[in-house]
Amino acid sequence: MLAIDCIYKEIGALGTNERISTAITLMDEQKINHLAIVEGNTFLGLISENSIFELNSFSDRISNHLTLLKKIFVYENQHIYEIAKLTYFEQIDIIPVLDKNENYLGCITLSKLLDAFTQLTSATEEGSVLMLSMNVNDLYISEIARIIESNDARIINLYVTPVMHSTEIKVTIKINKTDLSRIIQTLNRYNYTVNMISEPNPIEGNLVEKYKLLMKYLSI
Repeated sequence: MLAIDCIYKEIGALGTNERISTAITLMDEQKINHLAIVEGNTFLGLISENSIFELNSFSDRISNHLTLLKKIFVYENQHIYEIAKLTYFEQIDIIPVLDKNENYLGCITLSKLLDAFTQLTSATEEGSVLMLSMNVNDLYISEIARIIESNDARIINLYVTPVMHSTEIKVTIKINKTDLSRIIQTLNRYNYTVNMISEPNPIEGNLVEKYKLLMKYLSI
């Protein structure tokens, strides 16, 4: 999913002739801490609520305080992984989006970014989640997929998370089955370490048996 797919049209930008007080009002109304400043279609930078409150006069025009602006943005064809990384390191709550000619197209909010990750990770799809731990050199996605498919299931989503300062990784897998017991048994036979299972509707069916199964594999 790309930046162009995540733009939230409801968040506006301000021109340089607007007053600082207008920026404060707009941030308050839209519950954001940053605002894009533009001149025509040209993006000049982001102004933050913190930098605004350091000023002595809110009646000044934005054009008098352009040094407050930070030129932080993404291009329309950048992936949301890059957008999330930028948001994290810059600690901003809106992300301006520019086209290849550097025209301002709009911005992405944290809420839209979360929506995009929800779609990307298939979070709303029916199924269950399990997590495997392994050394990075032992990761063979084709083998994991074969094991899951041999139990009449399929992978909806899979992602890998490195463990800091280690060669270990966590492999999180979303599967289109609600009962993972057979899949887990097969993974254990192939010496995979299963350290998290999440099945939907745990109160349905035989609760005691499901609870025992869950505890058994969480303790591995």
